[in-house]
Amino acid sequence: MRKPRVNKKRTLELQKQKWRGHLQKKWKLQLKLMQKLQVKQMQMLQVNQMQRQQLDQMKSLRQKQKQRLQLKQMQRQQLKANQKRKRNQMKKQQLNQKQSLQLNQKQRGQLNQKRTQKLNQMLRQQLKQGQKCRL
Repeated sequence: MRKPRVNKKRTLELQKQKWRGHLQKKWKLQLKLMQKLQVKQMQMLQVNQMQRQQLDQMKSLRQKQKQRLQLKQMQRQQLKANQKRKRNQMKKQQLNQKQSLQLNQKQRGQLNQKRTQKLNQMLRQQLKQGQKCRL
């Protein structure tokens, strides 16, 4: 029995074609896997972006609420300060009025006292001189 004649070039060609086909299948599979992976990554990116947007919205909401709260607190403090200032002003006015009334009464008393002293002095002089007393 004789070995069949083998065309070495032909067998090499066939092997190369097999390998090419095998590699093409492998590359196609890898390409599909890569595409799937890219799609998943894109989806994950979109999900991450949405989560980030939600977080940013929550942060901005919190900041707005915080600002509103601070504004209310400032307004309350200003209101209290204004009320306190008004109370103090009213107390001062009342005190000033009281003091001025007391002063006026004292001055009036002093004036009345001076008048009566002058009148008494005039009456004494008139009496000394022997004139009739006139009031």
